[in-house]
Amino acid sequence: MEVRIVRITPDMVDAIASSYAITRGLSYTEFQEKYDTVEKKQKLITDCFESGHLSGFEFADIDFEILGCSRVFEVDKVRSRIASYEVEAGLFTDKRNFESVVPVGYDAETAEDRLNVIRQWNEEDKAKGIDPRIRRYWTNQGLARRMRFKTNLRAFIETSWVRSCSCAQWEYREFMRQAEEKIYNIDPFIAGFINPKCVHLGYCNEKWNPCGRYPKKEDVLKAAGVIDA
Repeated sequence: MEVRIVRITPDMVDAIASSYAITRGLSYTEFQEKYDTVEKKQKLITDCFESGHLSGFEFADIDFEILGCSRVFEVDKVRSRIASYEVEAGLFTDKRNFESVVPVGYDAETAEDRLNVIRQWNEEDKAKGIDPRIRRYWTNQGLARRMRFKTNLRAFIETSWVRSCSCAQWEYREFMRQAEEKIYNIDPFIAGFINPKCVHLGYCNEKWNPCGRYPKKEDVLKAAGVIDA
């Protein structure tokens, strides 16, 4: 998988901070006069975020291009509701000889054997003149395809709470890792908000297979005396 940023809101800090400033009765001109340094804008954003007000992050947009992702990833990805998607049509993917995503830890040689069977079916159907829009029904879930994914920063941050978690599907975690890295190269401050939910909450509320990075929610509540030990 390769993740690229096609376009991103210029000066995300200014876009987000100025949207918060309007709630305080400040016009954009007044905002520029009062919040005249990057540090002041960043503090306003941090204070709002830590207070649970994320609406200002919706004023920054990111448009990603994702190359070499699987159908499995695509199905998971579209669960991010506030986003726009364009995905390569299945009838075009065989031009790359059924290039496929192989899961981490799976034997590459065995995977190639499986894929060769599918390629053979495709070649046989091609020889019969079967339309590629029909042939795509026999392709595999790991078939590598290309995707565009555009979202606002708030939706992306909320996605990171679940999809950066060690319990998330491996391909989605890889997308989040690369996406965060690309954003960090543009604005490290903004990238700092992209984290698994345990970092945001201070505890883990996963019911299955917690990684142990943070204490469980129940243990925190017991320690605080909120629930009985």
